[in-house]
Amino acid sequence: MKKMFFAAVALIFSVSLFAQGPQRGGERGPRPEFKPEEIATRLADEVKKDVNLTETQYKAVYSIYLTRFKAMKAEQEKRKQEGQEAKPSGDPRKDREARFAEMKKQHEEMNNQLKQILTEKQYQKYEEAQKKKMEQRRQGPPPGGHRGPQQGAPGMPPRE
Repeated sequence: MKKMFFAAVALIFSVSLFAQGPQRGGERGPRPEFKPEEIATRLADEVKKDVNLTETQYKAVYSIYLTRFKAMKAEQEKRKQEGQEAKPSGDPRKDREARFAEMKKQHEEMNNQLKQILTEKQYQKYEEAQKKKMEQRRQGPPPGGHRGPQQGAPGMPPRE
């Protein structure tokens, strides 16, 4: 009887551990595929919402994002084919700094392209929205993870 009880407790315990999924630092499984079209659409939609784009402006902004993320995907595939351990200079820190500098340059080029499309007022709104989003990212996820506002079921008080 005791053996069955302990076996049942062990079974329940192991099922509850597996039900929680991988924890921080554990294996998370394969990443979802990086799709430039989806990212470009999502970002262009955000800009449209933030600065009230016309349809022509929306298409141009989408095109800028799509071009950038297709290039990023190509670079990602190239690094994957070369192998992650294959570092051009042999110094991971220098390689990381070089990639960061290149990304910063590409970001500045993209912002210059956006300046050509947006009105001055729209570009100011765009910059303000970007700064706000950057602050939110720096603060990290809300308490409890990426679940949004800490609300219970409808009619229930927020969780504590």
